[in-house]
Amino acid sequence: MSQPTIAILQINPVMGDLTGNADTIRAEYLTLADSCDIIVTPEMALSGYQTEDLTARDGFIRDCRAVAEGLAQMTQGKRAALILGCPWMREDEARLNAALIIQNGTITDIRAKHHLPNEKVYDDRRVFTLGPLPEPLEIAGHSIGIMICEDLWADDVAAHLVGRGATTLITLNGSVYEHGIDQNRKNWAMRHAIKHDVPVIYANLIGGQDEIVFDGRSFAINRQGQVSDQFPFASEHSAILDGTIHIHPEGDEADYKIITLGTRDYVHKNGFARVLIGLSGGIDSALVTEIACAALGPENVECILMPSPFSIASGQQSAHELLERLGVKATHIPIEPLMRPYQDTLNLFSGLAHENMQSRIRGTVLMTLSNTLDALVLTTGNKSEMAVGYATLYGDMCGAYNPIKDVYKTRVYQLARLKGIIPDGIITRPPSAELKPDQIDRDSLPDYEVLDAVLTDLIEGELGVAECVEKGHDEAIVTDIVRKLAISEYKRKQAPPGPKLTRKAFGRDRRYPITNRYDWA
Repeated sequence: MSQPTIAILQINPVMGDLTGNADTIRAEYLTLADSCDIIVTPEMALSGYQTEDLTARDGFIRDCRAVAEGLAQMTQGKRAALILGCPWMREDEARLNAALIIQNGTITDIRAKHHLPNEKVYDDRRVFTLGPLPEPLEIAGHSIGIMICEDLWADDVAAHLVGRGATTLITLNGSVYEHGIDQNRKNWAMRHAIKHDVPVIYANLIGGQDEIVFDGRSFAINRQGQVSDQFPFASEHSAILDGTIHIHPEGDEADYKIITLGTRDYVHKNGFARVLIGLSGGIDSALVTEIACAALGPENVECILMPSPFSIASGQQSAHELLERLGVKATHIPIEPLMRPYQDTLNLFSGLAHENMQSRIRGTVLMTLSNTLDALVLTTGNKSEMAVGYATLYGDMCGAYNPIKDVYKTRVYQLARLKGIIPDGIITRPPSAELKPDQIDRDSLPDYEVLDAVLTDLIEGELGVAECVEKGHDEAIVTDIVRKLAISEYKRKQAPPGPKLTRKAFGRDRRYPITNRYDWA
């Protein structure tokens, strides 16, 4: 049985930039339109995804329609039909997550997402109305079944389409990166391909949108359930399906690339070019600096060194070594002169408040320079610290974006070793906040290997105290970590966004009430 020639536009739209996104789609379409039968964009490619409450604005929906109708004109006289992901409003004013079928200069058909996810980072049920089970349609003499993202992750839509005669299934996707997600996508596509004896085409977005990052990796599955095409990881790629299999990075390399992409897109899509980082000589700020250079170029990164009387000289030396290796500009602003008036006015010379005061002075310096230099501040708190509240509001939590927000401390070390750039002196020194004499993290926290293992079971595994103890964790340690996790919720609600990597990232993924007396035991 012959199959249509299909191309995928794996693109990186900017949320709400309808004209710019349409220009990208137009350019890619016109390049391929005379060489294939169907060109497919990912889910919501025209508007960006996720639109959240933009969807409630009639003007936004009307503008999407107007731009889509303008795009339709380019298909006049062209061989290829365009399947375009776009928000749409029915005559009854229901909002749809839709696929527009565009050919011969007009929008000929509309298919709406049938299954609307309402879990993890997805809120489709809040802003869209579910569409009916979609019917197949004929394009270039072939019966095509169109699904939209969540529709792939169920049996009924594919079964309905094939039962009505579809011989090829095409799915438009806005699927977010997380560990293990790619194989899950392929497993569902393979399931449909084998069960129904049809090829499955999967078109996915790439790019960062606030806390989420789309990783691309569009693919095709043949009737035998084999991967017949595989697009690149985390990069734009528009091409006709031709049997090319791009190899994807795994593990630390994949996370590093996603963090870099998320950071670049957050900065650039919000209209900035430069970032500031408070570089301490510790491993977290060192990794964020390295990632920022990879994302934006060292010429667009400036580090602020703000030593206090408690800063370790070797740490400052290692920080300067890192700056030389990366070619990053640095400004040196010791905070002791700023500490004195606070100490004298507040009669504050020791204790936790004195430690937090230092962090807040640094936060004020960074935010003032941010305003002065028109540069975003990147924060540097890892997931382990954010989990147990080992961070200071309006201090080290000040900033616009946190590249390592979803990275546990033990993985920070793994990522820091990945490129071989960060000096050994930073990697091997005992972690410390350096807010009092001879301070190390171990004074307040378990070893990070222990802490991260417990946190993974509590957060990703959603286990209780008793279940953690059954797995071999020390009960006293688990109980203390649960307490710290619970009382730090208010801090995390005020933390800047950062790229999601795990299945339970703080923010849109893991949503717990601040006021909460539930007993985890």
